[in-house]
Amino acid sequence: MQLHGLPLPGTEVKIDNPNSEGEGEIIVKSESIMLGYYENQEATDEVIKDGWFYTGDIGYIDSDGFIYVSGRKKNVIITKNGKNIYPEELESLLNESRYIKESMVYEKTKGDDKIIAAAIVVDQEAIDEAFSGRHF
Repeated sequence: MQLHGLPLPGTEVKIDNPNSEGEGEIIVKSESIMLGYYENQEATDEVIKDGWFYTGDIGYIDSDGFIYVSGRKKNVIITKNGKNIYPEELESLLNESRYIKESMVYEKTKGDDKIIAAAIVVDQEAIDEAFSGRHF
């Protein structure tokens, strides 16, 4: 499941530095966007540039103007071949299973390689109910 929706009225939305698939950081401009962080100009300057608020969310805008959020900029995992992996997308897919309560996808180093790993909390009740009496 991917989050998506239309921008609020009076809100401009753009994708900053989109990749070949059109994904990049979602930036917004509106009168309703915060003016900055209280007494923290440095933090404000990191997220507000030329009146645009850099959300830290990665996504794209389709031809109908819907904004799709793929993940968080801080969380993106870049594979050896340059593919962007968004843990939130994988977690969402894993959590669709009735046998999984929670999951967390993360990057793990194995030798010189980086691999994608997941920590999963199973729903033992659902497993027991579905497979009671079966022997494997």
